[in-house]
Amino acid sequence: MKTILIIFTTGIITILIIDYTLCVIYCNHVNSFFRQSEIPKSDAAVVFFGDFDGDGRLGEETVRRLRHTQDLYNLKTVNHIICVGGNRLAQKKGISGSGLMKKYLIVNGVPEKNIFVDAVSYDSFTNWAEARKIIEHHNWNSVILVSSALHLYRLAGMITGNGINVAYSPYSSECISSITDFFSKRSWIHHEWLAVGANKILLETWYSTLRNSMK
Repeated sequence: MKTILIIFTTGIITILIIDYTLCVIYCNHVNSFFRQSEIPKSDAAVVFFGDFDGDGRLGEETVRRLRHTQDLYNLKTVNHIICVGGNRLAQKKGISGSGLMKKYLIVNGVPEKNIFVDAVSYDSFTNWAEARKIIEHHNWNSVILVSSALHLYRLAGMITGNGINVAYSPYSSECISSITDFFSKRSWIHHEWLAVGANKILLETWYSTLRNSMK
């Protein structure tokens, strides 16, 4: 019995060490991807909804994205802001993530006339599809996408500009500086691995079906 326990414990520790190493390597790779990117002045920023908190308000992840977007606006790097996403729960709870993001920006000094909101998107694919409609409607030629580094890295692999110059601006770098940091981020990193892998391996129609079945 003791031998089995030792083998089991050793196996778990080994898996965690391998997982930790792979997560660190992946985060470093993501960071190097964005270190090579310059942020040009653009027509608009597209900020992606991240999360709600337990009370139906904007979560910390979404607020971090909004603060970075507002910095870009205040520095005049962009003239307009497009808020997308967060509409998966809109019909059930009457809460629109993109609508709440717009309110946040207005409260913090961004003129309402410079903020645009989508009303239907609920994942990365539909976020970008609805953002494109707004971009093309206004004949804008360039945008900056704002989100976490992990999310933007995945978006960079699935988005085609088709005449729109797309730049990426994460609100901060992704790094794992401690064991605690590792455990707080590992599920998110695993989610990104699965999403990136599914997007590369599965046909678009199959991936769309899988995405819809998981909602």
